[in-house]
Amino acid sequence: MGSGVTNSLADLAGNNLGGLLGAAGAIALDAFTYLVCAFCLLTVRHRQPKRRPRPAGSSQWTEIREGLDSTPQTPVVRSIVL
Repeated sequence: MGSGVTNSLADLAGNNLGGLLGAAGAIALDAFTYLVCAFCLLTVRHRQPKRRPRPAGSSQWTEIREGLDSTPQTPVVRSIVL
């Protein structure tokens, strides 16, 4: 499905659920979805590798250059930047 179809379905469902549940029910449902999201985030078990300590006296420009050098090597960041 295209994003236009998805957005239309979300608008349709959101408006109908809002009318069906009322304001208090819609707020309660919204709070419930935040709890579900928090639970899902807490179940993520991926560990980040430990960062190397920075040598004393390193400059911000060095860190900026390192970040720019690593951007093309990281697929997720590369797709966002491009």
